[in-house]
Amino acid sequence: GTARGEAGGAHDAGRLRDGRRTPKPHAARKGKGAMPSVELRGEPFTVADGYDKFWRKATAGRWEQATFEAISRCVDADTVVLDIGAWIGPTVLYAARHARRVEAFEPDPASVAVLQQNLALNPHVASKGRVHQNAGWTEARSMAMGNRRNPGDSMSSLLETGAAHTWTVE
Repeated sequence: GTARGEAGGAHDAGRLRDGRRTPKPHAARKGKGAMPSVELRGEPFTVADGYDKFWRKATAGRWEQATFEAISRCVDADTVVLDIGAWIGPTVLYAARHARRVEAFEPDPASVAVLQQNLALNPHVASKGRVHQNAGWTEARSMAMGNRRNPGDSMSSLLETGAAHTWTVE
């Protein structure tokens, strides 16, 4: 099956285009320990296992600080945020604390699975986040994406269609 449409819908987001199961996120396969609680600009969140190095960096304020500052400055309870390339959800979680709703778009099925888990682990923001497994393009159509390293590592691209890991998105 193909991974396309709104995540959580009738499609099989756990399968690649060739029918193989979606590999586990890169760090999770390496057997790293869980980091269940993180802080993004002083706000606590619970996160899924497997991205410890990233979450330590984000908690220490060494990732996308300008983005978090813009969210703090521009997003309020009336704002609907569109997060294009939502990955595993750091900005989705943070924005959902402030916004009316966050529409998160992420085409990588491995990242979508972790993003959905991260939202579910945070019931105080989960209802404000909606995940779409889609890619943005100039027209509505299916297209191939890939990742030459590991699905879920934030490096998926339309330019990697000949990679070891490929899938189809809308």
